Amino acid sequence: MKEDPTYGVRRIMAYLRKLGYQVNHKRVERLMRKLGLRAVYPARKTT
Repeated sequence: MKEDPTYGVRRIMAYLRKLGYQVNHKRVERLMRKLGLRAVYPARKTT
């Protein structure tokens, strides 16, 4: 997996499952928190 700051829990979970790992969103969330990883989301357009 390339280093992409827009990868959130769902995309990481899908990638790991594609590789053959059995993970769910709670485990991925826990690991992301432990590693200090946060997804970057585009800023909200208010106008």
